[in-house]
Amino acid sequence: MKIVSFYRDYMGYTGGHQKVFDYLQHCSAHPHFDSELYIQSRDELQSPFDVIKQRWQQQYQPDKADVIFLAGLDWRAYQPFFNEHQPKINLIQHLRHADPSQAHFAFLKHKAIRICVSKAVEEAIKPFANGPVITIKMGHEIPELLVSDKDIDLYILANKKPGWGEHLAKYANSLGFRVKLTKQTVPKENVFADMARANISLVLPNKTEGFYLPGIEAMSLSNVAIVPNCVANLEYMKKGSNAILCANTLDGCKKAIHLGWNMSKSEDIKIRAEKGKRISCSYNLNNEALRFHNVLNELDNLWRS
Repeated sequence: MKIVSFYRDYMGYTGGHQKVFDYLQHCSAHPHFDSELYIQSRDELQSPFDVIKQRWQQQYQPDKADVIFLAGLDWRAYQPFFNEHQPKINLIQHLRHADPSQAHFAFLKHKAIRICVSKAVEEAIKPFANGPVITIKMGHEIPELLVSDKDIDLYILANKKPGWGEHLAKYANSLGFRVKLTKQTVPKENVFADMARANISLVLPNKTEGFYLPGIEAMSLSNVAIVPNCVANLEYMKKGSNAILCANTLDGCKKAIHLGWNMSKSEDIKIRAEKGKRISCSYNLNNEALRFHNVLNELDNLWRS
């Protein structure tokens, strides 16, 4: 049995923490690998990691593991134990890793098996990465929430752009829309519930994202999803679905609100919503786990390559 060391500096729920949690569970489910986790967190915070049976480290000791799993800035914690010969798996979740002005960029020079959450991320980091680069399609779990009476005309998820959220909520209110605005980080269950109640969900990403989960969540739960262009979301914004791609500007979002309202009243909205749901369902955790298990099965060969 090979031990894979995981590390998290947990200061509140994010999609990035969720994805590391998923990979930790994938690792633990492999018959020949097990995971150990060290988590640095404030005691009062609840995290996804609290609810699983897990081998815990009281102190971070990655040097005692067979394999190191690193994501984001975990490299900083690993630095005192750095061993160039120790196999490393590096999860890359954002385009920022390919930006020389960002702290993440410096870690690409270290040899690792890099797993990217989208082709956009792979294409961005590949010229700079030391070691094999693999894309594993994002896996996600979206609940089946059927709400026939959509009592919200427009739901705006603006935790990444609260100022934009306020501006767009006022604009939509002026048009007579019933609006629900979320401009801070809240439990994902709350977001799911509001999306399910909404005719249209407008989700506001940063200018660039490695993958933007709220987009596929909105496609699954709302009649219409509006997702401004953040590069990586282009892979799931398919023709004939219930998703509207708009410019990542306030004017682009305003135009999309009108388009979204018209789409929600169109004769083919049920067909579009079904296609959106099928697209979102294609991003499933079972497929992600199988692909990661293939990486673990080939770990020695990949590390030598």
